[in-house]
Amino acid sequence: MQMRHSIEKILNTEEGVLSSAKRQLKNILDTLSEAVITVNGEGKIVYCNQKAEEVFQIKKERMLLKDVDILVPERYRDKHREAIKSVVQRDGHPILGRHVEVMARRGDGSEFPIEISITRWSDNNTLYFTTVIKDISHRLQLERQLTRAKKEAETYLNVAGVMLLAIGPDERVKMINRKGAEILEASVEEIVGKNWFDNFIPEDSRQESRRLFRLQMSGNAASVIFSENPVLTSKGNLRIIRWFTSILRDDNGLPDGTLSSGEDITEQKRIEEELLRKHLEMTELFKEVERAKREWEASLDCLNDIIILTDSSGRVVRCNQRLSQLTGLTYKEIVGRYWEELLKISGFDAETLFNTSVELIHRATGRTFSLNSYHLTLKDIGTDITNVITLHETTELNKLSNELKKKNQELASTLDELKQTQSQMVQNEKMASIGQLAAGVAHEINNPMGFIYSNLSTLSRYLKRLTEYLNTVEEALPPEVSEHMNKERQRLKIDFILKDISELIKESLDGAERVKKIVSDLKSFSRVDEAKETMADINECIESTLNIVWNELKYKAKVVKDYGVIPATYCNPQQLNQVFMNLLVNAAHAIQKQGEITIKTWHDGGYIYTAVTDTGCGMTEEVKNRIFEPFFTTKEVGRGTGLGLSIAYDIVVKKHEGEITVESEPGRGTTFTVKIPVKQSP
Repeated sequence: MQMRHSIEKILNTEEGVLSSAKRQLKNILDTLSEAVITVNGEGKIVYCNQKAEEVFQIKKERMLLKDVDILVPERYRDKHREAIKSVVQRDGHPILGRHVEVMARRGDGSEFPIEISITRWSDNNTLYFTTVIKDISHRLQLERQLTRAKKEAETYLNVAGVMLLAIGPDERVKMINRKGAEILEASVEEIVGKNWFDNFIPEDSRQESRRLFRLQMSGNAASVIFSENPVLTSKGNLRIIRWFTSILRDDNGLPDGTLSSGEDITEQKRIEEELLRKHLEMTELFKEVERAKREWEASLDCLNDIIILTDSSGRVVRCNQRLSQLTGLTYKEIVGRYWEELLKISGFDAETLFNTSVELIHRATGRTFSLNSYHLTLKDIGTDITNVITLHETTELNKLSNELKKKNQELASTLDELKQTQSQMVQNEKMASIGQLAAGVAHEINNPMGFIYSNLSTLSRYLKRLTEYLNTVEEALPPEVSEHMNKERQRLKIDFILKDISELIKESLDGAERVKKIVSDLKSFSRVDEAKETMADINECIESTLNIVWNELKYKAKVVKDYGVIPATYCNPQQLNQVFMNLLVNAAHAIQKQGEITIKTWHDGGYIYTAVTDTGCGMTEEVKNRIFEPFFTTKEVGRGTGLGLSIAYDIVVKKHEGEITVESEPGRGTTFTVKIPVKQSP
């Protein structure tokens, strides 16, 4: 008993120390100059310090257990969620431990820049992310001001856009400005003090440059000299400089060096050389254009078509030789005349020419020509040509066209028959494939599900026995041992675990029952174990089909069932399942975002009625009149074959002696009603 008191005292002491440490840690975090926020793996805020309230201007109670998205500007939220997923999945994500600048959102909706550093940690297998946040609005403002001031200073220093160079009588550089150092690809310190001619003048120009300098130092040259010469940069590059050089004199008026202003004309020289090269190229190009012009004219002249180029008023600007041959006029006699007038005097049917028809008839020979006019927009090249007129002989083509029309009429009826046959073949093959697939899936799932269901049931019985055994053992233990075991039982949460295991087994059994129901519906949908025609319950067929297409419906619509009391009827359930599947899938496709699909069945006058109503986009009268045609579809390419409703019509009307009707208005939804006669036997 004394030992137990000692243990309790130690535990109380440890709890007190831990509680004190937590308080100290909270006080430390609340005094930090940075905001601290901890988020769990689900993106929920589980902790924030006082600085976080100040930075984001949101009270702590409004942040805790809220999605961290409330601190993110709306336009960045999708990207932020993707980043959270990536960090959760990768322990060594590159963003962890780094300082990253992002935009954040205050409680009043305003945005501001922050710098964050994220640390990932876990506690009892629960993942957390602690982020240290610094408001950098003021820092960025100072950085912008500093950058602006720096640019202004650089502008003042670089106001001189030329090289300024001072050379002493000893040929060494006494002074050079920043522009000069930039041209020479070196720093000012690397240049000053060096011999100008030995270090910065190319060898082939060095002697002449030095001679000119010494001539100035001797006093036998003009006070100001203009010159051009290359300089050698520290990186071995050559630059061409145009110099304006004056003599520096000492107190006695004697030459004491030179001061030069040098303009880098390397690019100017390059442009001059480039212009000269371009001039030579343009000369060659003009020759090529002239040659191409002659080749193009020769090409047009060898064509069998008549080519006419006209201005905006219809006067001929150019033409090929075929027009001269047709009219009997020379090229000079044709240019400037109206092209319609030329065709009339050439024997073309004037009435046809001035009507809307583009086919012309040559009266003398009975030959036909196709006339085409092409409008040109060539204002940018300064031409008067606005239209190109072409005449292409179509006499033989028209003859072949008439023969093809006759053949097409013969093929049209054959095509209609083929379409009907094809739709039936597609239906048969599709239903056979669905039946085989459904049967295979049902068979493959049934066996393992039997093991799972059996094992879960056995596991449930074992758990009950194990629980009874533990309770019996606990009752048989001595009081002192029983008390210790009770503490351990509470610490390890044994009661919760036993209860939770029971719930888990129950949920698993429910899931297994759900899978068995889906397998049963798959078998019912395929009817692999029934004859083609049998007595069937239409309500049961609809339920089976709903389970099959539920994944297609659940994200688009709420399904409302209004089943009436209906008798069983002799029919082909597999084919009717196909009809209901087409109607339900089409209803889901007609709904753009979220809507409602209502299924209603009733019995009246020896018929079973099934109505499928959606709140989708509806149909125009033109579409309603064609929806049962084979291969007609309003869906984009790849989403529909245009056979679904055609097959449904064939199944209901021709194979079950029923009716299928549609009621629809654009924007008000659609209702398909299937009417099947009640039959007891064939």
